[in-house]
Amino acid sequence: MSHSGVAELEIEGTTDAAERAAVEAILFASVEPVPLEQLAQTVGADESRVRAWLEQLEQELEAPHRGLQLVTVAGGYRLVTKGSVAEILRRHRQMTAAVRLSKAALETLAIVAYKQPALRTEVEQIRGVDCAGVLKTLLDHRLIKIVGRREIVGRPIVYGTTREFLEYFGLNDLTELPTLKEFEELARQPQPDPPLPAGQPQAAEESGVSTSAISDAGEAGSPDASQ
Repeated sequence: MSHSGVAELEIEGTTDAAERAAVEAILFASVEPVPLEQLAQTVGADESRVRAWLEQLEQELEAPHRGLQLVTVAGGYRLVTKGSVAEILRRHRQMTAAVRLSKAALETLAIVAYKQPALRTEVEQIRGVDCAGVLKTLLDHRLIKIVGRREIVGRPIVYGTTREFLEYFGLNDLTELPTLKEFEELARQPQPDPPLPAGQPQAAEESGVSTSAISDAGEAGSPDASQ
């Protein structure tokens, strides 16, 4: 075979791999079953080739170390989790639910986000209750962090939000901070309190939440996106 023939095969193999990867990515990202015709049109390949790739992918996923399987349902293809990992997924969902924030935590987080760098006394002045416990909870969940000390008498600690805060709310940066209305809607939603550290009881007054405190935080000023 000539050098040009080898080069053509290499190019064809690279293209084939990229198209197969695209098919797998589409299936992974899709909530609904994807018809064969749609897959073929999207990646620009013949249906027969895509069907062959799907058959190979199905066989590869049958390996015991793989957690997904390819199924045909409602006239299309879907990637779904295997029944063998159902218990692990159930535990994962329980752990994820355990870190959902209480109304008090959401309200405090909103104040810190809008006023950062924020003092504990500033947060407590807006909320009207002691916030030591809920600030500790937010620190434990890495949604806020200590960013320094205010150069005033006593040099009190100041708080700011974290990268995990951005991920929790699906933000790229602080310029996309949720509006006051969105924070208020979150605060109204019934959510279980996140687990507190051992030996850290939740103060009785933290159970009461007023969304007006969030509005007070927003009126006090918005954060610098460079923080």
